[in-house]
Amino acid sequence: MYDLFVKLLPGLLIAIITAIVTVHLSLRRFHSEQWWIRKADSYSNIVKSLHQVKVYCEDQMEYIEMHQDPSEDKEKDLQKKLKRASEEIRQAVNIGSFFISQEAEMAMLSLWDEMEKTKNEPSFYEYLSAKVRCVNKALRKIKTQAKKDLGVK
Repeated sequence: MYDLFVKLLPGLLIAIITAIVTVHLSLRRFHSEQWWIRKADSYSNIVKSLHQVKVYCEDQMEYIEMHQDPSEDKEKDLQKKLKRASEEIRQAVNIGSFFISQEAEMAMLSLWDEMEKTKNEPSFYEYLSAKVRCVNKALRKIKTQAKKDLGVK
C-alpha cells in the first residue's frame, strides 16, 4: 500500500499543481478579456457620441442652407440625440484614463476645449461648421488611439 502511495504521489502533486496553474491562467485571461471589452465599449460609445454631434451639426447646417427650419418633431429628436451625445462625451472626459488611454483622454479634453471656443463664432452656421471640424479632428484621433490601445489594425 505504501509503495502504491509513493508511486501515485508525484503524479497527484503534478496534477494538482497543473490544475491550480491552469485555473489561475484562465482567470487572468478572462479578466484581461473583460477589461478589453470594457475599453472597446468605451471607445465605441465615444465614437458613436461624436458621430451624433456631427450628424446634429450637419443636419442643422443643411436646414440653414435650404433656408428651412426643421419640423418640431425633428428638432426635438435632434436635440435629444445631441443632449445624449454631449452627456456621453462629458462622461468620457470625466472618467478619463480609467478605460481609455491617456492620449485618448487628452484628445477628448482638447475636443471639449475646442468645442467651448466655437461658442464665440459670429453666426450659428459658423458655430456648427467649427463644431464639425472639431468633431472630425477628434474622431480621427480617437479612432487611431482606439486601434492602438486595443491592438487592432
